[in-house]
Amino acid sequence: MITDNTAKWKAKKLSSLSTSSGIPVGFEYISMNPNVPQGSLPMFGGVYDRKVYADLWAWVQEQSGYLITDSQWQSYFKSNDGNVPFYSKGDGSTTFRVPSINCWVKGANGIEEVSSYYTDTVNKNTVIVSNGSHTHTRGTMNITGTIGGDDNSISANLSGAFYQSSDKPVSGQHLESVSNTAYQLHFDASRSWSGSTSSNGSHTHTIDGGDETKPKSIVGMWLVKAYGTITNVGNVETSDILQAVDNSKVTLAVW
Repeated sequence: MITDNTAKWKAKKLSSLSTSSGIPVGFEYISMNPNVPQGSLPMFGGVYDRKVYADLWAWVQEQSGYLITDSQWQSYFKSNDGNVPFYSKGDGSTTFRVPSINCWVKGANGIEEVSSYYTDTVNKNTVIVSNGSHTHTRGTMNITGTIGGDDNSISANLSGAFYQSSDKPVSGQHLESVSNTAYQLHFDASRSWSGSTSSNGSHTHTIDGGDETKPKSIVGMWLVKAYGTITNVGNVETSDILQAVDNSKVTLAVW
């Protein structure tokens, strides 16, 4: 307890103050405000002093699977395009490192998926892939037609896509008369299809767009609550009071 005969002050540990200030130390959130709020740190992968941010450092150490070595952190950073969903032990003695989050964050399907990282992908139904030099065959395409006739000299010279059937001419195939020798001439391109489309060597097909698939968006920054705030109510100078306490481990709150 500290007093200057006008007000009484009680020194509290920072962790005690942080839980009573509304937002607990370690709480992570996103903000569109370009100014980092008092008591928070941006999650840009920065390195911070363990003593200065003692309560956040203590909180991190209590989180199972959330703290890794800095070499592991750097490995994630290189392989995940600068995204690391973990804290690191910093230099191993005096510092620690916060996560680096600059990508989209999706909801997990289960605890086991939390902290996973997924690279850029496009829906498989929209991907256009080149397999190098190639051609295309007829596939299911075809051209057909039928002509009624009664002239054996024509049917005797049919070849390729043309062939004759004994079917009688049908309505729309105008003949002056239909004899017993009448027939139908057919055209079926698939009977003599040959060749393929032209080939222009190895090539690709591109889709206009940017470097990644993304929706319309507004960019914010991820933050973590690192410490509580000190409220100076009245005219008492807290700087004078701080000289009377060990300010590396405690903070002051109006009693």
